[in-house]
Amino acid sequence: MAEAKCLALLADTNKPYNVQGVADMLASQGFKKAQVEKALMALAEAGKISCKEFGKQKLFIPSQEGLPELDAAEKDAKLSRISQLQQSRKEFEAEISAQRKELAQLNSVLTVEELQAQIATRLQQVQEAETKLAAHRGGGIVAVSAEDVAAAEQRFATGLTAWERYRRMFRDIWDTVSENLEANQADVFEDMGVETDEAIGETLAAYQHLLPGRKKAKAC
Repeated sequence: MAEAKCLALLADTNKPYNVQGVADMLASQGFKKAQVEKALMALAEAGKISCKEFGKQKLFIPSQEGLPELDAAEKDAKLSRISQLQQSRKEFEAEISAQRKELAQLNSVLTVEELQAQIATRLQQVQEAETKLAAHRGGGIVAVSAEDVAAAEQRFATGLTAWERYRRMFRDIWDTVSENLEANQADVFEDMGVETDEAIGETLAAYQHLLPGRKKAKAC
């Protein structure tokens, strides 16, 4: 029964089908895909239809025996029609591609609500900038003079020099008294209450770089 239905479908339509295509066409008549596949393979083995494999896909082709052959004019007309349809398909595909691009561009355009939100944000930023500018023009912001900068740098340099000197002094003393010390240095410092640069996460070099033109004290 399944073989007869499959053979009739292929003969009536005179088109190649895969298993799923035939199963879809015969599903309304109660045939399952497994039945259809078994019937198509049996028809192919019996030579009633042809089976061509394209990778994992099998295509079942109805027999062309007994069908009238087209004369030259009919064949040329059908080939011309096929060429026209192929050209139309290319034009439709190009039109669809253009419409998809246009749709993507439209989707990327901000909505009215999004534009209004951006405008509000920009206006707020402008207002904040104008407020800062007005404060600066009105004397709300005090400019630092070159003399103030020089004085601050001098105080910083003095403190940095003291740091270098005291660090070197401590290191000289510590190297002497700890020469034969077997205990862990960090543990000893903790017991003695000694605060090191490393313990507070600071390094002398990081601050020395802030005054690159300064003559450094002798490194310890």
